Amino acid sequence: MSTGMAVVDNNILSSLAKIDRLTLLPSVFETVETIPSVVDELDRAKVDGYDFVTRIDAVKSYNNGWLEITAPTESELERADDLRDHGFR
Repeated sequence: MSTGMAVVDNNILSSLAKIDRLTLLPSVFETVETIPSVVDELDRAKVDGYDFVTRIDAVKSYNNGWLEITAPTESELERADDLRDHGFR
């Protein structure tokens, strides 16, 4: 049974891709998202020759997969700046 939403980073995606278990994410969460900078980081890993990245490419929404690529909104970026300014790191 899947519930809620998850925002995942490179660490989660690459770890699950390496053990061929990316499908765990949509089995647990209704929506799985990442941000463009994570995709950029994975693209650099692919250029460097890491084969596991092709498994992640296959599940991206623009390849008819379940991984949504979502840019943070301006208000979300401002909130992140506020948190950093107050020492939450």
